[in-house]
Formats: sequence, structure tokens, C-alpha cells
Amino acid sequence: MSGPGYRYVFDFGSLEVVLILLLLIITAALYRKTWPPVRLSKRILLIILRSAVFILLTLFIADPAFVLLKNVERDPIIPVLLDISGSMRIKDHGGKTRIESALEDIRRIKERSDNAEIKIIPFASDIYDSDVDIDSIPSSGTDGTDIFYSLRRASERYRYDNLPAVIVLSDGRITRGMKSGNERIPLKVYTIGYGDTSAGVDVRIEDLDIDRRLYLGTSAQAGVVIRVENTGPVQLTAELLADGRVVDRKEVSSPGGTGILKAALRFRPEKTGEEILTVRVIPVEGELFTENNIETVRVTVLKDRIGILFIDQYSDWNITFLKRLFDQSERYLIDVVTSMQNGGYRMMPGEEVFDLSYSLSDPDRYDLIIVGDDKILFDSGDNVDSIERFIKNGGSILFLACEDSPLMSSRRSESLDDLLPILRTGEISIAYGDFSPRSAPLPGNMPFASLLASTDLSERLPPLLAVFTGFTIKSGAEVPFFLDHGGEESPFIAIHRYGNGVSAALFGFPLWRWNLAGEKGAFAYRAFFSGLIDYMVEGVNLPVMTLGSDRGVYLSGERCEITAQVRENTPLSSIKGEIRNIGTEEDILVRTFNLLPEGISKEIFRSSLDPLSPGKYRVVASGMNRSGEILSAETEIIVESVSVEYLRRSRDQDMLRRIADSSGGRALESDEIFRLDRLIDPGKESVMREEIVSLRTAPAFFLAIIAAFAAEWSLRKFWGLV
Repeated sequence: MSGPGYRYVFDFGSLEVVLILLLLIITAALYRKTWPPVRLSKRILLIILRSAVFILLTLFIADPAFVLLKNVERDPIIPVLLDISGSMRIKDHGGKTRIESALEDIRRIKERSDNAEIKIIPFASDIYDSDVDIDSIPSSGTDGTDIFYSLRRASERYRYDNLPAVIVLSDGRITRGMKSGNERIPLKVYTIGYGDTSAGVDVRIEDLDIDRRLYLGTSAQAGVVIRVENTGPVQLTAELLADGRVVDRKEVSSPGGTGILKAALRFRPEKTGEEILTVRVIPVEGELFTENNIETVRVTVLKDRIGILFIDQYSDWNITFLKRLFDQSERYLIDVVTSMQNGGYRMMPGEEVFDLSYSLSDPDRYDLIIVGDDKILFDSGDNVDSIERFIKNGGSILFLACEDSPLMSSRRSESLDDLLPILRTGEISIAYGDFSPRSAPLPGNMPFASLLASTDLSERLPPLLAVFTGFTIKSGAEVPFFLDHGGEESPFIAIHRYGNGVSAALFGFPLWRWNLAGEKGAFAYRAFFSGLIDYMVEGVNLPVMTLGSDRGVYLSGERCEITAQVRENTPLSSIKGEIRNIGTEEDILVRTFNLLPEGISKEIFRSSLDPLSPGKYRVVASGMNRSGEILSAETEIIVESVSVEYLRRSRDQDMLRRIADSSGGRALESDEIFRLDRLIDPGKESVMREEIVSLRTAPAFFLAIIAAFAAEWSLRKFWGLV
């Protein structure tokens, strides 16, 4: 409908029509004969009144509504977004602070805007919840500025109003990490800039690019982007520090003026675990603000190579499949040792005689020993002592289940009792049958179990044919999986710490038949062994889920980018986080947040947090995996008291111009406010408004029902029918 009018909404179906017709028929039948008899004209009048009551009651139940369409004129509203961030407190605008000059300009805008209502909306990282009076503008600066986001929020707030334009009063400085991108602004924006457009001498780190996961002994590069402003020809020095120690230094030449320089600093990790790296650029002469010359990141250092020694008396399927698995990855370096006909062991390929004690004398050669069949190796006390020292010093050992396992020999297993995760309750023997793997209930945090639970072993793998019996699990050992046989469970694997290393034993076999069970079985076989070995070598100390931030140290007003990473094959549906202030005697909960998956991999989860107050914080994240276990990780961040607003102090006129031009508006100076009279047309806007009138709520409708009902019964009484 193009003009004023109306329409009605009437939910009146066939059932209601049948009901009215039935009531009318019943009414006519009741008044066909009366006692005492009355004339036909009187009966017809009573029928009409009774029918009216029934029809009105039916309409009351159906509740029809009339929609009235009206032309309404809306007065224009011009939101004025006032930047109250910390940089607006800089005193460089004709002897006044930037915000003082902006407030004077707002008064001028209000004086000249007779035909529009001016709404003053302070903003920094977001707009205020409501418009304010000019005398109620906060006096203290706020850290963090996001013009794009604030404009979008203002347009959403007034989307149903008559908005001819939006005016933004700002220095154009968008805080690092808050630039929302080149998003389209749905209305005209006129910007008025404040502050000196010429910056002083400044050198700052614009960006720092380094992998957050490094490998031990492998050189890594930190790419540093340095921005220089208003310098003369100068030689810059960039340094990379690890734990406060300078590990690399580069000289970069600048011809002077303003520009971008790049430097590549190298770092070779010397220990595994978390490491804090700091990049700094030595301040130059004339540089007043040097807090932006430093960036800090936290990285995790892993082993670059995993050395594996596989000892098996016979060259069988275990050797074939596991060697093929490890050869597919450059991280695994595997040596295979088998027995010789004349006794002893040899290194494959070839006939080189293998000496276990000599091989383990190099502490960096092997990280893991896998033992299959063996009848003589552990007869030697020297070999047992060498393995014990190897594990105590941080190595790992895995015993496979097979007919000639050293666990089957009482004499050999006694010498290994301290190393093994089991206690013998008698002679270890083999039971045969069908044994299906089942994940165990997971109390506490068991990363290895979490890693394997997601491979759905019970569904993907055929049952094993044999298990060891005659032992119990040592206290403190992990048993992430069991083998089910007719409702009876026996341990499938046990893992425990010994010294600084790990010892594990498998009790079901043959595992190699999993690799022959189709694509899903082969996938589970690979996932099982690669996950088990990764865990034994470094996963004991490296949780399934890790948490980190894009910086270790933030300036006040910066957004914090938090990233959680989970191991492959450990999907989590969601991760929740919380931030606690640890600057007091006890942690105080400051904020909760959600981390959302990046893409479809469900391995990386991210969250961008609004700025935090200066202080030291613990960030904790937790999520539930498919087996119901709660995984958690934490990290620490520091927020300095230095404001991010002072990373760059000059006005960003290019940003203000880009915002205005992209919206069809104009970038103006303070002395050009008079031009707004011609640029903005604050005319009234005519819109069609709907007004819904419900028949049920109309007093006249209710009175009509009462009147019809009262008239019928009054006439019946008057004519003696009651």
C-alpha cells in the first residue's frame, strides 16, 4: 500500500465457521417454540440477540487485529562520536588538549544545528551505552581506540532513526590490534581531526613474526618490522634476547625521514619447554617515547628429532610396520636391532655388532627404546643398569607384548621390576581369546588417554587375540585403555614415571593385525603408536592442550589475542576461559570468555579480549573431550601501565580521510565546521508506520458483548420467558 490505509489480521478458520453455524442452528431451534408462546417477531429478535452474543464471543476468542498504516515524519538525528581515548589528552592543539578543542567544536555544531537533534556519544574501544550531555564528558582518558567498530555500533543503535550523517571528532589513531578492517560504513561520515600531523622522532617495532613452536637445536628466525619517523640518517640496532641474554644482534641502516625497515634475528633453542623471547631496538637520539621499542613473545621449544632404538629378536611384522611408520616422518630417527645366529645382536641393515651399554652412553642419541621379543639381552646386568640410567636421566622405554617378551621370564622381569609399571602376582602367562580395546574412565588429567580416545579404538580395530595375565598395576601408573573379554576387563597398557623418564608396557597382541584391518584400522594403528611415542618422549611434560598469547607483555589499552592449541586427534567442541588477577594475595576472577575454533580443524581456538587494566594475569582455559575428560591449560600475561595510545602520538589524517571518503562523507579541519551546514541536509523524513489495534482490547467491543447479552435476557424476563 503506497499511502495511509489499513488491513486486518484475522485468524479465522473452517473450525470457527462450523462452530458459529452450529450455534446459530441451536439458537434457532431453541426459539422455534417458547413457553409461554410469543409472537414470531419477538422470537426473531431474541434469535438475533443470542446469535450476536455467540458471534461476538467467537470473535473475542479469535482476536482479530486491524493494522493501521500512517505517514509519520521523523526529525533528523546527528550522532556526534567524540574520541575520549588517552591520545586525545595530548596538548598539541593551539595550547589546548585535543579533547578540549573537540568540546569547543561540539558546542559550535550544536549552535548551528537548529533543524537536527545532536546526540553526543563518547567512544574509545566502543561507544558509551547512551548519549551524554556535553558537560558530562569523562575527564580522564581511556586506553584503546576502535573507530570502525564504534561507527558500526552507532549505526546499529540508530538504525530506525532519521540519520542524515554521523560526525566523528578524533585524532584518527586506531589502537594496535583494534583495526576492524575496511568494512563498509552504511551512512555518511564527516570527520574532524585533532592533533599535530607531524610526528616527532620515533622508532618502534611495528610487527614481530616468529613461530610459537620451535625445535631444540634448530635455528629459528624472528622477522622484525621497524617503523622510523622523522629521523635523520641513522644506524639502528635490533637485538633478540632469550631469558634476558642477547642471542643475536643486527644493524639496520635508515636513510632518514619516515619508512619501514626489516631485520631478521636468529635464535637456536638450547633447552626444551617454554621460553620468553624479547626483541628490542636501541633508542635513537631525540626519541622521547621508547616503550614501543620492545616486544616480548612466549614460545614452546620441542625436541627436533626423536631417536628410537627398536630391539626385537626376530625380524617380524612389528619391525616392518613400525619402521615404515617412523620412516614417514623426518622427526623420527630409528635404529633396528635384531639377534644374530651365533648369539648377540646386530644393527640392521648389515652385520654390525650391537652393544647396548655403548649405544646408550651417548645421552643425545636415543629418546625411546622399544623392546619386542628378547631372550638374552636382559640377562646381562650391565644392560639392565644401562637402561635404568637411561630412563632415570629422562629416556623412555616401551615393552611390546609378544610370546618371547622379557616380561614372560621371571628371571629377566625380576631384574626389571623397578622399571616396569606392573607388579607380578605370579607367573606371567598368556590368555587367548577375543579382546576388544576400551577406553578407561578418565579421572584427572591424562593427556595420553585424551589423545587416543578420539580415535574410537573400540569401533575401528579388530579384537586382539592374546593378553598377559598374572600381574597388577603399580600405584600411580596410568591405565588409559583396557581390553574387554566377555564383560571382563584387563589392562591394555600401563605407563608410569621412573626418575626423569617414562616406562610403559603393552599387554595385548598382536597389534600389527590392526594395520591390516582396512583404512580405518591403519589410521588407528598409526595414531596409536605415534601418539603413544610422542607422549612418552615429550608429552608427559607437554599437555594435550597448550595456551598462549600473541604477546607476553601488553601495553594498557591493547587487545589480548589468546590462542589454545590441542593435539591432533583430540577434538574439543568448545573451550571456555577465565582471567584472574594474580597481583594480590589470592587470584581474583576478572573476566570469563569463550575461545572459538579456527576453521574446521578443531585444533586451534582463538579469542580476542578487550583491554585489561595494568597488572599481572593468569589466563586459564578448559574444555571437554569426547571421553568426558576436562582438559585445561594456562598462561600468564602482563599489562604495563604505559598506554598503547602513545605508541604513535601524531594525528592519523590518512585514516580519517579514508573513513570519510569510503562513506561518501568528507574529512574536515576544526576551522571548517561551517561547511557542515552545506554538506549535511537535516531534513525531516516521512516513513510509513504500522499501528496494530486488537479488537479484543477495544472497550466498545467488550461493551457490545455485554449489551447484546443484557438485552436478550431483559426481553426474556419482560416477556415472561425466564
